[in-house]
Amino acid sequence: MRLFEFSSIQSVRGTGLPLKQFLYTRRSSTFKVRSSICTIGLGAGNNQLNMDPIREKLVQLDQQAAQFQSQNKYLEALAVFEEMLNIKKGAYGEDSEEYFKTSDKLCELCNLISMIFLSKEKFDASLEFLKKADLLAQSSSHYKAITYNNLACYYRRSGKLRSALQYLQQALEIEVKSTSQSLADTHLNMCAVLSQLNRHQEALEHALISVVLLQDEFLMLNQQQKTKEKDNQKEKQNEKQNDKQNEKERDDRQSDRISVLAIAYHNLGVEFEYLKRFDEAIQTYQKAVRFAQANLPQNHMIIDNLTNVLNNAQEQILSMRQKDVKRRQQKDVQSRAQVKRKIDKVQNIYQEKKQVTKTNFNPRGGQEEHEEPKEQVHDSSFNNEDPTHQEQENL
Repeated sequence: MRLFEFSSIQSVRGTGLPLKQFLYTRRSSTFKVRSSICTIGLGAGNNQLNMDPIREKLVQLDQQAAQFQSQNKYLEALAVFEEMLNIKKGAYGEDSEEYFKTSDKLCELCNLISMIFLSKEKFDASLEFLKKADLLAQSSSHYKAITYNNLACYYRRSGKLRSALQYLQQALEIEVKSTSQSLADTHLNMCAVLSQLNRHQEALEHALISVVLLQDEFLMLNQQQKTKEKDNQKEKQNEKQNDKQNEKERDDRQSDRISVLAIAYHNLGVEFEYLKRFDEAIQTYQKAVRFAQANLPQNHMIIDNLTNVLNNAQEQILSMRQKDVKRRQQKDVQSRAQVKRKIDKVQNIYQEKKQVTKTNFNPRGGQEEHEEPKEQVHDSSFNNEDPTHQEQENL
C-alpha cells in the first residue's frame, strides 16, 4: 500500500522515495512581519549616502541569487544569500527586518537543498543543511515548523520513526497556535509515520483532519478564483509582465494544493485498507481519482499514480476476498467432515451395544440362558441327624 509524505520545501518536485512515498513541495507563504523597522533611507543625509553603495550591492546580489535559483543552482544561490546576510548584519543589525528577510530566505533554501539531498539518499549532507536551517529558523515559528517537518522526513527515511514523530508533534504544536496553512501537510506526515508504527487508528484520525482542512482550503481557493474572474471581466486593460508572473504562481499554488487534497484522500484510503474496512478504502481511492481528474490537467502525474493505486487495490482486495471465501469453504468442509466422523463413531458404538444385546437375549423368559447355577444349600440338620431321634423313629 502506498503512503505519501510531504516535505516542506519550495520550488522543486520529485519522486522515487522508498516505501512508495511521494515528495511534495510547498511554495513559501509571505514572510513573517517583524516589529523592527527597516533603516534603509532613514536618518541624516550623510547616512543615506553611505547606505547607497550597500543598497546597490544588495540589489545586485539579490538579482544574482534569483538567477541562480531560476537555473536550479541552489548551492550557488546559497552562497550569495550568506554574503547578503553578512552585509545586512553589519549594516542594519541582527534585529532588523532586512536581516530577518534574508535569514528566512536562507532558511528556506537550506530546507530545499536538504530535501534534494535526501531524495538522492545523501543523508549526511541532508542533515547538515537541516541543522543549518534549524539555527536560522529560531526567530520564525513558520520556518521552524517547516524545518521540523523536514527533519521528520529525514528521520523517517533513516528508519528512526520515534524521532520523526517527536519532530512532527513539535511542528503541530507550533502550527496549531499560529493557524498555519501547512497544518494539513503536517497531519499527513503524522499519518505516514504513525502508519509505519502500526498505529493505524491514530493515522486514520490525522488523515481525516488533513482532509477536512484541505477541503476548506480548496473551497477558499475556488472562491478566490471566482472573485478574480469577475475582476478580470471588469478590467479590460492589458496585464503587465509581473502580473502574469504572479498569476502563474497563484495557479501553481492552487494546483499544488489540489494535488495534496487528492493525496490526502489516498492516504485515508490506505488507512481504511489497513483496518480491513475494504469498502470504505475502495470508495476513498475512487474519490481521490475522480477529484484529481476533475481538477488537474489530464497529463498530471498524480492522476496516473492514483489510478494505478486504485486498480491494484481493487485487484488485491478482490483476491483477498476470494481467498477468504475459499478459506471459509475449506473450513466448512473440514467442520462437516469432523461432525460426520463423530456421528459415525457414535453409530458404531450404538451398533456394537445393539449386537451384544441380541446375543444375550432369552426368547422364552426374557432372561439370560447361561446364568451361573445357584449354589446348593446343604442343611446341617438333615445331614447330621441326632442318633436319639433316629432310634425313637425306629421304635
